[in-house]
Amino acid sequence: MNYLYILLYYIENYVYQKMKFIKHRNTWCWGTSTIIITNDGCGTVTVQFDDEFPCAANITGLSVYKDKRNKGYGTALLKEAEKEAKEHNKEIIYISCDKDSWIEDWYKRKGYEDDGLIPEFDYKVRRLKKEISIL
Repeated sequence: MNYLYILLYYIENYVYQKMKFIKHRNTWCWGTSTIIITNDGCGTVTVQFDDEFPCAANITGLSVYKDKRNKGYGTALLKEAEKEAKEHNKEIIYISCDKDSWIEDWYKRKGYEDDGLIPEFDYKVRRLKKEISIL
């Protein structure tokens, strides 16, 4: 394994352990969602829990201020979103992103797998999934 990836792994875990989050839960007609924001307000992600799909969660809107990118914020937010899904006893997490984009590659490096293109978006959007252990 490349030493750079090992170093990045330890840096990202260090950032995650030090980072604090603000969570806001919402109730909608279709289910619930949790907005997760870094305590400094420089990053956010939403985890959606649709009542029609009780075993799955959707992660949407992961974003980080430009000057905070490549500093572990995105990874920390994704880990916290996955932790939120586990706390809601979800077994699968879905994410949609532009196909053949840098973000698709980033999610795949984080353990997400291809679940196909979405026809409602003219096959320009790819759905990724990750099975998580709730134990």
